[in-house]
Amino acid sequence: MTREDIKKQFPDATEEQITALLNLHGTELQTAKNKLTTDQAEVERLKEVETQFINLTAQNQTAEQKYQAALDAAELAKKDFVKKTNRLEVEKALVTAGLSEEDYKDIIDGMVSEDAVTSLKLATGFTKILQSKKEAQEKAFKEDALKNMPPPAGGAPGTPQPKTDGEKLVESLATEKAETNKTAQSTLNYYTEVK
Repeated sequence: MTREDIKKQFPDATEEQITALLNLHGTELQTAKNKLTTDQAEVERLKEVETQFINLTAQNQTAEQKYQAALDAAELAKKDFVKKTNRLEVEKALVTAGLSEEDYKDIIDGMVSEDAVTSLKLATGFTKILQSKKEAQEKAFKEDALKNMPPPAGGAPGTPQPKTDGEKLVESLATEKAETNKTAQSTLNYYTEVK
């Protein structure tokens, strides 16, 4: 923490208050560092004691106990191997579904178990949920985009289009020609009947 950080958070603080706050922060920081150093030393000491205990226990074990300890260690190693293998399969399923490690890093441990089938069911179920949500979101987006889109220049399908000036002219000329033809036919009929 710096003076500038404090001034940003407390713009009305005096120099004495800032100094006091920095001193308090420094003291707390040093106390935490000292505790961490002490804790690390204690952890190292306990590891040493644990190693000594294991060695003493191993010396006093019978052959049968040593055999059983080796079996237990092998069983733990086998379970660990199975979980790691299942984790790889789950990661493969998640990556195949288009997810990155950043996407699944917080939830993968909850999906992986010693049962490969269950682990893969959880992973594929999760990816199916994500896929359906993605498809629904895309569909909603497309519908929204189409709602807000103006109709094309030709208009929407099935709706009558206004006639252009050229179409109106052609129709009026066709109507006049039909009237002219009708008048000509009636005149022709009149003269042919009179003869």
